[in-house]
Amino acid sequence: MRGKEEHGTVKMTSQGLVIPALTVIVGQACSLKCKHCTNFSPFAPSPTKRYPFKKICDDLDVIFQSVYRLEKIQVQGGEPFLYPELPELLEFIRSSEKVDLLTVATNGTILPNEKVFESMQQNRVRVRISNYPNVPDKTVSQFLEKLKEYDLDIWIYDFASDDSMWYDMGGITEAPSDSSDEAVQRRFLSCPFHDCFTLENGKISRCGRAVMAGLLQNFIAGEHDLLPVALADDFTEKLWKYLDLPIYMEACRHCFGTERGKVIPAQQLGE
Repeated sequence: MRGKEEHGTVKMTSQGLVIPALTVIVGQACSLKCKHCTNFSPFAPSPTKRYPFKKICDDLDVIFQSVYRLEKIQVQGGEPFLYPELPELLEFIRSSEKVDLLTVATNGTILPNEKVFESMQQNRVRVRISNYPNVPDKTVSQFLEKLKEYDLDIWIYDFASDDSMWYDMGGITEAPSDSSDEAVQRRFLSCPFHDCFTLENGKISRCGRAVMAGLLQNFIAGEHDLLPVALADDFTEKLWKYLDLPIYMEACRHCFGTERGKVIPAQQLGE
């Protein structure tokens, strides 16, 4: 399969909270240095390159206890095939029995070892490969051959634009000239990532960019921007209200969303 990905909305059912999709960031370490990287991976501080395996599992355990279903979990980085405990993480996620679809999102530049392929097969993983024009065909071909050998589902991802282009959301030091509440709210609602629910370093965000943006763009997250993961009797209610919140985050003031148009994906720094 190929194209962009779409998912439903978060909802509270009679059986409990259902989250349509959650992205789990294992770290910002990446095999590429993309100049337009949405998550700022090339500029990530060293402590964010790989998040502790136990911390990720502890946070996920709180989430699993707080929801009825997770229709999809997507494991990504950075580049998730650089994460040493990836097989153990996939097994942990599947053992919850609350996840319908488990995906690993990769840039296709790394051929992981047999243990990783075996783990993906055993845990019924779908592999999402970003459709980058500058990744060597030989590397991708070898990777695809191994995926087929292990009978793994494959999704060629054409990005949120659905036309193999990236949105230029701006760099670390750039910000839109109009940062009024009205303009930022319009930018948030028109952004294809405004409901990209993400777990990164102990925080849940409604945008995959927001956690790293707060570290690198010199602003303080607002009260409702990020939700720290914490085991508490009312965490399910807090999670539901947070994910269903229809207003922008402080990170949106520092992001162009779709306003600057599109760029060729995965252009490397220095090119």
